[in-house]
Parts: sequence; C-alpha cells; structure tokens
Amino acid sequence: KLVVFGGAALSGEEMDDLATFTVEGTKGSWQTVEGVKPYRAMKSRHQVIRDEKEAAEEAAAEAAAAEKAAAEGDEPAPEAAEAKPEEAAPAEAEEPPAAPETPPPAEEEPPALEANEGAEPAEPAEPELDEDGNPIVPEAEPEAEPEPEPEPEPEPEDEDAAPLGPPAKRQGPAMTMLTPTKFVIFGGESEEVSMEDFVTLDLKGGSLAWVEHTVEGELFKPRKGAAMCAAGDAVYVFGGVHRNEDDDAEVLLDDFFVLRAEGKVVTAEAIPLKGAVLPEARAFGADALVIGCFDDTGLAEIRCAAHCPVIGIGQAAYHMAALLGQRFSVVTTLPVSVPVIRGNIDSYGFAPNCVSVRASGLSVLEVEAGGSAVLARLGDEIVQAGAEGAQSVVLGCAGMAPLRSALAANTPVPLVDGVAAAARLASAMVQD
Repeated sequence: KLVVFGGAALSGEEMDDLATFTVEGTKGSWQTVEGVKPYRAMKSRHQVIRDEKEAAEEAAAEAAAAEKAAAEGDEPAPEAAEAKPEEAAPAEAEEPPAAPETPPPAEEEPPALEANEGAEPAEPAEPELDEDGNPIVPEAEPEAEPEPEPEPEPEPEDEDAAPLGPPAKRQGPAMTMLTPTKFVIFGGESEEVSMEDFVTLDLKGGSLAWVEHTVEGELFKPRKGAAMCAAGDAVYVFGGVHRNEDDDAEVLLDDFFVLRAEGKVVTAEAIPLKGAVLPEARAFGADALVIGCFDDTGLAEIRCAAHCPVIGIGQAAYHMAALLGQRFSVVTTLPVSVPVIRGNIDSYGFAPNCVSVRASGLSVLEVEAGGSAVLARLGDEIVQAGAEGAQSVVLGCAGMAPLRSALAANTPVPLVDGVAAAARLASAMVQD
C-alpha cells in the first residue's frame, strides 16, 4: 500500500489531501482517506523562540524609552494615576430616609374543615393479607437515579492557537511508515515557511485521528524535501531545504539526525558524519529530468509541464553519436521498437545521419538478465552495423547501459550509452 499526503500541484497550489493506493495483482486502486479526527497544531520550537525574542526586544525598547524620558525630566504619568479631586460643591441637605412601612399582619387561614364534619369517623381499612395471613407491606417505589451532571464547558481557547483541522497544506513533506499501518509526516513548506512538525496517523480499523508529537532534544532547522526512513523505533533524517525567513533564501542542508518517539514526545539527536567521503547537501528538488526509456516516451508532454530541462536518453544518444561520427546506427531490442525509434530520429532531424536501426530480437528482460548469449547476440549486431558504414553505434535500450564496457571490449566501433549521454548533457545544462 502506498500513502500519499500533500505536495504541490503543477500550478504551485499546496495540497493537504490524503489517499492510499493499494496494489492487487497487476492492478491497483486509489482511495481517499476521509473522516480523520482533526487536531490543533502546536507552535514550532523556532516560532516559540522567535516569539520570546520579539517579546524581550519589545520589553527592552519600552525600558529604554522610559529611561530616556526620565533622563529628560519628563516623568511619565503613572498608569493608575488618580485624577486631582476638585472642590466638591456643597451637598444639598438630604431628607432622612422614610421609615419602612410595617406590613399588615398576615391573616391566618382558618383550618380546613373536614369534608364530612360531624359525621362518624370511618373505620380503618383492613390491610391485605398474603396466603399465610400476614399483612402485605407495599414495596417502596425505587428512588429516581440522579441525572448525570453536564460536562464542563471547554476552557476558552488561546487567541493564537491554531484551528482544529488536518495537517497544514504543504509541499515537500517527508513521509515514512513506522508500522505496516502507521505513518509519519515530517516537515515540508507551507506558504513559504519551512516546517518541523512530526505528525502520525494510524490507518488500522477504528477511529482515525491525527496525532502531533512534541519535539524535544537538539534543535534542527525546519525543512522540506528531506530524505527519511524508519528503522525500529527510530526515524532517521538527512538533508533537505531550509527557507530562511529573514532574507527568503533557500539553503541546502547536509545534517543527519535521529528522531526517537516515546508516546507523544519525540526526541531529536544529531548524528555526526565521519569518513573520507561525506554526502553532499541535497534535497528532493531536481535541476533537470531524464526520461530513462529509449523511446523518449512522454518527452514533449513532460517538457510542457516541467520547471526544468527534460532530456530523453534517445535524443541525447543521437546528439552524442553525431559528435563522434557523422554516421551512426542503433541496435535495439525487438522489431516492434524499430518504427518508433525511426520516427524519433526523423523528428529530431537525424535521419541523414542514421545508417540503420537494427533489432537484436532480445526482450528488455533478456537484455537486463545479461549473460554470454546476450553479449554475443548484441555483439553480432554491432559488428554488422559497423560493416554497413556506421562510425558509432547507439545502444537502443536503457537496459544495455551496464553491458557497454563488455561490448566495447570486442569492437573497435565507439558505443554510445543513452543513459550516460543524457546525464552528462543534463549536468552541462544546469551549470551556472
């Protein structure tokens, strides 16, 4: 099962939807998760620090203003100063209060007369007897149960408290599963503010409720796009992007820390990185995209939607092959791929440079499996392409990339790997 929360649409709108994707055989289905009990988000540790700093600065400014006023001789009027009493006008003689009227004595009601006054007193009724001749005592009516006391009214909420709801809309949150049914959302960026909250949700049967955990321990920068994974009861976080609110600049992070949850409290602990080679600062964001299918499937559509350069490994390979020699051939997998590849070569403007597109008859899975038979079959096609006049040969499947070195050892014709070509071109396109 795949769990998806939030993110940003192509329009830039931040999302807070929650959905799951369940795989069943070769098919799958999306399901929106609804009815989750809301929660009230806490202030982040950095927000609390900023509030305390602003309060201290405001108090210091007020104290400095008071000292300046005192030094200039202008004593500020006390806050609770009483107005100078004016001479009161002579009060008019007040008439003495009238004595309260004595209420007339209440008339005593005469005693109620019996209905049959003067009649002979009635004989007392004989009590009912049971089978043994004993008088039957009537059972006392059960006392009514006291009504339950109403629940106390909730205390008034803090004016600065967040409203009840799901986690804030955000882009770039880090997510990982803690158990087969429970996942955590960490950080992200909401309205250009980096976040550091740690919120969990258990999808198992029963009531669904968001739970935000109090974060304690070492202070780390809020971030989006961090790499995160769970191991046992610990969640490990590396890198991400922090947006500095003072100058609105984004900073790539290279810190590594662990978050350990116990109940509703999460404790952060930094992990020093050691070794000769340390990972560079990084985040989920991409400066360029490479389509890892030699047919360049969806290349035009993705270029229209992407915010960065998009390169197909087929197109990159043709450019590289044309630089190595004016004439090149393509060795691909099955014959069904040949028309698609020829169509791409024509649309990219490389038809005059292409000698041939040769199908090896091997499926993609067979190519990826490798082995001596696969190398021999591809080697034969490369030799024949060279005999046709190709000055370089393009490996027409991403699965052939790991085989390039072994194939190159048995042929003098230069071989072009589209995956490596696209990566090099992408790197060149994003250089400052």
